[in-house]
Amino acid sequence: MDTQIVVALVGGGFAVVVALISKIGSDNKKDHGKVHQVLGRIEEKIDKDKAMFASYLRSVVGALIAVYSTGTTDPRDYGKGAIAAIIPPLLRWVNPKDAGFGRGDSQSQS
Repeated sequence: MDTQIVVALVGGGFAVVVALISKIGSDNKKDHGKVHQVLGRIEEKIDKDKAMFASYLRSVVGALIAVYSTGTTDPRDYGKGAIAAIIPPLLRWVNPKDAGFGRGDSQSQS
């Protein structure tokens, strides 16, 4: 009789452990979905920021080539060109109708 009680207790304990593991697993699946959505939005933001930075780099290259073509050797002129290169991406960002990375972009409002 003692053996049957021990087996029943062990079996009941095992059933409780299995139920807890199942509950934890379903909670983790719910949380995983929320975390996945948040990470997706973060990845979209990073991709948008990469696109904006790449646009700035293209503007810098164009500005520096323009400064170089003038024949100047003054480093301040190259600095001014690099600073002026922020204007095109900034204009795109300010434009609410710009679908790429303007303030009116549908992804930026979520």
